[in-house]
Formats: sequence, C-alpha cells, structure tokens
Amino acid sequence: QLRGNIALLQMPNSQKEPAMQVVEHLRNKARKQQDQVLAQLASRMASKVTLSTGADVFAEIKADIEASIAKLQEEQAADATQTAYCDKELKETREKVAAKEARIQKHNTKIDKRTSNSKKAKEEVAVLQKELATMIKEKNEADNLRQKEKADYEFNTAEVGQSLTEIKFALKVLRDFYDNYAKQHQGFSSSDGIADGLIAMLEVTESDFSKNLYEMKAVEEAAVSQYTAYVKDYEAAKVIKEQGIKYKTREYTTDDKLA
Repeated sequence: QLRGNIALLQMPNSQKEPAMQVVEHLRNKARKQQDQVLAQLASRMASKVTLSTGADVFAEIKADIEASIAKLQEEQAADATQTAYCDKELKETREKVAAKEARIQKHNTKIDKRTSNSKKAKEEVAVLQKELATMIKEKNEADNLRQKEKADYEFNTAEVGQSLTEIKFALKVLRDFYDNYAKQHQGFSSSDGIADGLIAMLEVTESDFSKNLYEMKAVEEAAVSQYTAYVKDYEAAKVIKEQGIKYKTREYTTDDKLA
C-alpha cells in the first residue's frame, strides 16, 4: 500500500487527476446502473492508477478496457452459442411434444370412433335381439295355430267323411230296396211319392257333404302351403338375425378391447 501510495505521489498531476476522474465516473455509472461488471472494471482501473509507476496510465486503462470488452464479447458469443443451442433444443423439444400430442390426439380420435362404433353396434344388437325374440314368439304362435288347424281338419273331415259314407250307404239301400220293390210290384215307381222325395233329400245332403269335404281339403291345403312358405321365410330371416347378432357382438367386443 505504501509503495502504491509513493508511486501515486510520483505520477504527474496531469495524468493522476483525469484518471481518477474517469475511475470515479465509472463507479458512479456502476452504482446507478447496478452493473457488477462495470464496478469491477472501475476497481481494476483504480488499482491501475494507484499502482502506476509513471507510465501512460491511460494506455494501461485502455488496454484493460479493451481486454474487458474482449472478455464481454467472448462471454456474449458464448451466451449466443448457448442461446442458439437452447433454442435448437427447445425447438426440437417442442416438435417432439407436438408430435406426441398429435399421436395422442390421433389415438384419442380412434378411441372415440371405436367407442361410438361400439355403442352403435350394441344398439343394433339390442334391436336384432328384440326382433328375433318377436319372430320366435310369432313362430310358436303359428306352430300352435297350425297344429290346431290340422287337428280340426282331421276331426272334421273324419266326421264329414263318416257321414258321407253313411249317406251313400243309405242311398244305396233305398235305391236297391225300391228297385227290387218295383220289380215285384207292377206299376210302382220310386219317382212317385215319398220314396222319390226321400232319395232326393239324401242326394242333396250327399252333395252338400261332398262339397264341404272338398272345401275343407282346399282350405287345409292352402293353410299348409301358407305355413310352409312362412316357415321357409322365418328360417331364412332367423339365420340373418342370428348372424347379425354374432358379427355385431364380435364387432363391439373388439372395439371395447382396443378402446
């Protein structure tokens, strides 16, 4: 410190006073701007002025300032390089995040689509199941009706057939009787009186029963034909409904697993 003070005393006033003014100016600037770098520069300049041996102190200060500037430029260059690196890394990170978000959005879209498809398929399965249940119920009713119709037909045709057989037998007996009677009694004719009316009545009854029997057979054949066609259509529709339920169930099951 003593040596520095002696050196300072040896400096010409023409150099010492301006140099200290510059130092003081820099210190004031550093305090006002709260600039640590500028404060350190002012401190080094003060040391230069204090330790100067009489040489051109401003040359030394200039060299020190240039060195500080060079150091600052190096630091700024390094900062710029670091900033560029950080910007590059940040850009790449943002791109990766954006790509991941896009993949997530795409995946979410697929999930939403599968969920929607699953819901729709389940609704379609419910409709198909309801329709199939209705078809089966109607088929059972048709089966029961067909069995009843067949049983009624068989009973009625048996009854009518039996009656028709008896009527035909009665007509044969009457005709044979009156033919034989006419042969045995000259001048008698079955077309006269009660005999003719009785035979005619039985013939009308025979015709009515034959007509009824024919109509019952026609109705039964039509019912059988209609029922056969219905069963054929039912079996085809049943297969379609069951396959639809099968595939739609598989569809929503797969969507639920992948969603």
